Amino acid sequence: MHFFSVIPYLQIMSCQSKSDSLISAFEAEGFEVQLGAATDFQIEDCAHLDSCFGNNASAPYILFNLPGPASSPDRLPETLVGEIPKVPENLRPHYYLNDNEAVVIVGTSPPQSKYFGLTPYLFSRIGDGTERIPVFASLTDSINQVNVRTEDGNPYNSKMAVIYTSDSASMANARNALENMGYSNSNINEVILPRSDVEYGTVPDKSDTFLIMGRLALVEEEAAGQRYLQDIPLQVYRLSTEQTGAALEVDERTPRGDGQNEDHLESGLDQLEDAIYAEAEQFGEVTDIAIASSQIVSQIIDPELCLANTTECKGDNSDTTYAAGPLSVIQSDGINTLDEDEYFVVYGVNHTAAGKSTYSNFSVYTQTKKIGVVAVDNTAMVGSASGYLSNNADKYFVYEVRRDCTDKPYCLTLHTDFPGAPLDESLFFIFRAYLNPGLTVSPNHDEILTERVVHVQPY
Repeated sequence: MHFFSVIPYLQIMSCQSKSDSLISAFEAEGFEVQLGAATDFQIEDCAHLDSCFGNNASAPYILFNLPGPASSPDRLPETLVGEIPKVPENLRPHYYLNDNEAVVIVGTSPPQSKYFGLTPYLFSRIGDGTERIPVFASLTDSINQVNVRTEDGNPYNSKMAVIYTSDSASMANARNALENMGYSNSNINEVILPRSDVEYGTVPDKSDTFLIMGRLALVEEEAAGQRYLQDIPLQVYRLSTEQTGAALEVDERTPRGDGQNEDHLESGLDQLEDAIYAEAEQFGEVTDIAIASSQIVSQIIDPELCLANTTECKGDNSDTTYAAGPLSVIQSDGINTLDEDEYFVVYGVNHTAAGKSTYSNFSVYTQTKKIGVVAVDNTAMVGSASGYLSNNADKYFVYEVRRDCTDKPYCLTLHTDFPGAPLDESLFFIFRAYLNPGLTVSPNHDEILTERVVHVQPY
């Protein structure tokens, strides 16, 4: 055996040894321990699903897959939208959970990036009848690069642990096990799940299912991001126990926004619109595409309302705002296709350049499966409005979406094959603004200006 081939073998053995030791530490605290698996989820995986829930085309995801309860590990919920090939057959990304159980994630945080986050969700719930609804509503604020506790205070490439539970005894015992393995207050993150208004248990026709999802966007060194996702250095454990402690008090959601808004940029946005219309009308008929503001969308995907009414929140996240449209297409009623000789012009405020987000983007989606197939982020937006505005052009962006972007700067190509959209597929847009600088959550919904889209069809 060559020396260099021994190194990965030793690394694997070291990781296995650490995992075995941590399992022993959890067992010493009275837990029955089951090991899950972390897998990546990218645009290509959407092809296997009936719906991709409006995925962010700029950001791959991490799924933390678990077996069923310790008493019956094969008691797994139905997938609802299809099988994900990367997920082991004996695990699910969403699962039943007893109110005294804990889920623990340990390992190394992602490499330096514009955003990473971990969010717990109530994924599915039985509706009025017997149908299971993919509610996909967040249960708490997210852990992200701003608020995460890590070993050396650096949010990136650092040792961390996260405990998810609603139970005081399980939280304390899981924490004791981690501390006995060298973790400390500096790198243990406690996430309290609500116990009220949640149907814990493992009864298929009654119990809710839960999911924890990671997001990773715009890694500074692309190769480092690829390595991280190819061999995710995170372990996930399901901890079951016979004892039940008191329900933990759930933290209040962090208020969004800092009181600063983009209203002073609205007149410039109107000037930008006039310039875009003047240019586009030389080519064809220009039609406004209705984009619902973040304020409106937040009322539709409010997690509290989604949980109360058993409606779909599509994987909401308090780290970002969402503007979207046209709503008629999202709701599968409208038509908004793009032919080979047509194009969209997408424009608005670059929220990151305006100081209201750490990272922002827009994605183009297919109506049929709600798949985000292509995207533009704030870094690519830089300079795109300079041909239209003489003042403050750096605060705005203008991007075309075409079937062929040959010789077109600041243009996003939408192919007809996957990941793309056939000519007869209706399309919609989602706009995100992640993490208000200086805060651990997004800007407030009324602090940012809504993006605009026009459809240009030749005369």
